[in-house]
Formats: sequence, structure tokens, C-alpha cells
Amino acid sequence: MLAPSDETVKVEPLFQNLEGNDVSVTLFSTEPLPSPIERYAVVTERELPQGREAFNLFPEGGYRRAVEAAANQMPWLAGDADVPLDQLRLPRLRFDVSVEKARLLVFGLPYGNFVFGIALSYGEFDPSLPEILPDLIQGLDDGRHQLRIGGKDLLAACRGLNDQLQTSMRSSKWGPDFHHLTALRDRSLSSGSVNLALAQRLVSRRNEMSRPDFLTVRLPREANRYRGSLAALTPGATVLIGQSAPDATAMVLSVVLNLGALSSVRQVQRSAHHVLRALRTRDVSVSVDRQDHREWLRLLSEELEQLELDLSFGVEGYLHLRILIPSLTVEQFHSELVGALSLRQSAEATSSMLERVSRVVAVEHNELASADRHRQEGRARIMASIAGVLGLVTSPLSLAFAFLGINAREI
Repeated sequence: MLAPSDETVKVEPLFQNLEGNDVSVTLFSTEPLPSPIERYAVVTERELPQGREAFNLFPEGGYRRAVEAAANQMPWLAGDADVPLDQLRLPRLRFDVSVEKARLLVFGLPYGNFVFGIALSYGEFDPSLPEILPDLIQGLDDGRHQLRIGGKDLLAACRGLNDQLQTSMRSSKWGPDFHHLTALRDRSLSSGSVNLALAQRLVSRRNEMSRPDFLTVRLPREANRYRGSLAALTPGATVLIGQSAPDATAMVLSVVLNLGALSSVRQVQRSAHHVLRALRTRDVSVSVDRQDHREWLRLLSEELEQLELDLSFGVEGYLHLRILIPSLTVEQFHSELVGALSLRQSAEATSSMLERVSRVVAVEHNELASADRHRQEGRARIMASIAGVLGLVTSPLSLAFAFLGINAREI
């Protein structure tokens, strides 16, 4: 049995001692819940037990204070637990790795998504590091469903960490997104001796050198400025050498925010396509009550407004991290990861989709309102015509009665 962390005990910092161990954090996205009501019926920060806020993952210092000040905008640790090593079953790997400690992690995001994963602390890696890391990254990604904790797959084990997650994640499914961050202790392999091709190999999934003209590795400048430090990343992997524990922890939160934003933008796009299909397939010419159709358009418009808020606060609001964590090192890392995942372009394309679909809904609503106005004007003209005819008929009668009335008085 897994022993979830005591909810009254302060959360253990994510990286206690980077000089002593090599550590990896492997994170997966979840598919967000399709219903806005379900999406927002998750544990809110006001309901969180004391100590679950993200700033508790940091040691004392400026990063901790910054993340605490932005607690309502940052992920929270919805659940964590140490995994007994006799219950941990890693996917089949080509190289043996010595795991000394394992910890399950579930991060909740402010707008309804979850990112979950496992942190592993290793003994001494084999000296052939460029061969082991690609094998480990590929094995944990492709073999995600073979990773077992006490006989359960990783998602089921994370869902069972506490009662709140059992409820909040009951409909969560594996998402397609994955990122593996490895923080290595200081060693001779550093930015002073690493060329781009070798850095590419450390964050790749194939054990072979890349052609130098086709490298995709990204090196955020500030994190690589000093001799003995390295930060290299691709969409699916990051390797850190010589980075401080607060920097490494902030970079993990950056990965969490990026995976959550990817999941959000994907769901917003799907919902926009659903609205467009609904508009194209609804036949208003056959037995559709106009009042019902007007109400249907109003509901579509409200859904699009909600999707725009999801996009703005769940995706666009996290394109820049410096307003939450004032660190050049972390902001440049975050910016490079946003670029590697094409998150900004995805958000812009999705925003355009929502704008165009909203315009179509507005046009159809205006056409319906215009038709109603024409119909009301037509009825008004008919009533005016009837009144005019009645006036023509009643005017002679009124004159006749008036004449008769005058004669009657004279008699």
C-alpha cells in the first residue's frame, strides 16, 4: 500500500540535495473534463489542506516567497506519496538504473487540469550518460502504461493518493503530452565541455549523434552562462547540470504549466469544432421553434465566451512566467519551452478560431432578430391597414349617426 503524505505535515521540497543524487521528474498530462461544470468542480485552493501550495516545494528564499504571493495562479500539489521500491516496476530498459527513492506527484492547475508523474532519485549513473538518458526518456514515454506501482498503472496510483483525487480525477484520462526533466549532480560533463550535438543527444530518444545542421535542442542563455552549468531542452525532455535547487524546482513548475496549457488549448479547440459542427448540422428550416433556436444560439454564445476565458486564463496567462517568478533564468527556460511546444502559435490559432465561430453565431443571431423585426413590422403594417379600413367604414357611420342625432333634437 502507498502511504499518502499526511495532509497536516509540510510538503517535502522537491529537490533536497542536487549535489548528492541524480534526480528525474517524469510528467504526463491528462485529458481535461469536457463539461465546464465538471472542469471547475475540482479542489479549489480554499479547500486545500495546509501545506499543499506549490511554494512548499521550494526551500526558504526568494523563489518560495514569489510563488507564495502568486499561489492562486500557480499549480498546487494535489497529492504526493513515497513509493516503496519493492512496489515500483519500471518499463523494460536497455540499461540498468539504480533507483534509490521514488515519489508520486499530482499537480492541480487553477482551471481544472491535472498533471501527474513520478520523481526518481538515482544512484551513480553509468559513465556512458549520453546512452543511458535517451534510453530512459524513450522507455518512460513509450512504456508509460507498463510503469506499475503496487500493481496499478501510474494514473490509477496517482488517482488513489487521497479521497479528493478519487473524486476530482475520476474521469481523467492519459493525455498525449510528456516531459522528462533530469537534474544531474555536478560532474565533468558541463557546459564547458558540451557541444550542441552532445547536448542534443542528452535530450533525445535515440542513442546516436544528430547531424549538426538539423539540431533542435534549445539552450536558454542565462542557465548556460556559467562554466559547469547546463540547461538543454526539447519538447519532451530537459537535462540540467549545475542548477540550483530553487531553479530546478521552478523549471518543474514551468513544465507543469506548459503541459496543463497544452491540454487546455487542445480542449478549447475541440470545443470550438463542436460548436461549428453544431451550427452546420442544425436545420432551422424544419420544425424548429424560433424561440428555442434563439435560446440555443444564446447558449452557444455563452459557451464560446467561456472558452475564450479558458484560453485567456488557462493558456495565454502562462506564456510568460516572470510575472509569477521574477527570475531571468526561469523566464528564459519557460520561454524556450513555450517556443519548443509551439504553445503561443497554438493559442493564437485557437483565438482566431473562437473569434470566427463567435462571429458566425452573432451573424445568425442578428439574422434571426432581423427576421423577427421584419415579422413584427409586417404585423404592424397589417394592423395599420385594418385600422385604416375600419376607419373608412366607421367614418360615414359616425357622420350619419351624428346627423340623425342633430335631427332628433330638433324634432
